[in-house]
Amino acid sequence: MFDLMASGMLYGGIHLFAWNGSLHSEVELVLWRSAFLGLTGCGALVVLLVGIYRLQKAVEDSSRTNRFYRFLKGVLNCVVPASAICFPIIAMGLCTWSRLYLVIEGFLNLPSVPDEVYLQPQWSRYFPHIA
Repeated sequence: MFDLMASGMLYGGIHLFAWNGSLHSEVELVLWRSAFLGLTGCGALVVLLVGIYRLQKAVEDSSRTNRFYRFLKGVLNCVVPASAICFPIIAMGLCTWSRLYLVIEGFLNLPSVPDEVYLQPQWSRYFPHIA
């Protein structure tokens, strides 16, 4: 599970390089940024959710009975079940939308790239032993 979230965060992180990219409109730029943040944020939220779940297990297994632990136990008993139901549904929708948008927008912007993209690089300039 962590591999899947880490790959999503990495995939979203690659798109960070286009943060100030030249897209057709300001709306597309905002959507691009929100898709990047959605992909990267889903992975971070899963890590946070697993941490909260482990904290709940540690508090339940603890033999302490002071007011703070009772309060924390009550809060975690409400938060963990609710987040276990709501978060996967929201995360799947957000990750799916983000990935689809990034792929589709990348293909839609192909016709408007600069002409220099299609030039043959002079490899001998970068790797002299190839020439």
